[in-house]
Amino acid sequence: MGEGKNLRNYRRRLHFGNRLAEAFTVTALEGSQVQLSCDISAPGAGDFPVRIRWFKDSGPNPVYSVDVNPRTGSLSQIRQSAQRSSLQGRAYFSVIQTPAVLSIDRLRHADNGSYVCAVDFKKDWTRKLTTHLVVI
Repeated sequence: MGEGKNLRNYRRRLHFGNRLAEAFTVTALEGSQVQLSCDISAPGAGDFPVRIRWFKDSGPNPVYSVDVNPRTGSLSQIRQSAQRSSLQGRAYFSVIQTPAVLSIDRLRHADNGSYVCAVDFKKDWTRKLTTHLVVI
């Protein structure tokens, strides 16, 4: 993660009823790159993600968003840089690896915070994953 500059990655599982939420803590050096994981795998047959949004510090607007073609399930990338200009030109969402990741380059102390990946699936189900990012 980030050319080996990522110092720690902790994983914690929380149970809410019969749903499982996951929370991670990632610590990285200022100026390095970090990858924040997001599980976009379908929860069932015939289902696929239709929208993937990243929120920071419980903010109401996504800092990054990816829309998926609802007919084919193919990804078309859309950056919401107008809503969070600090990530403009520094963030990229990749589905090449599993799990998918939001990469943030040239980390700044202002990037510290809690990031929530919210994946909306075609069959009206949403999965959320929280990553606490600590930039040192």
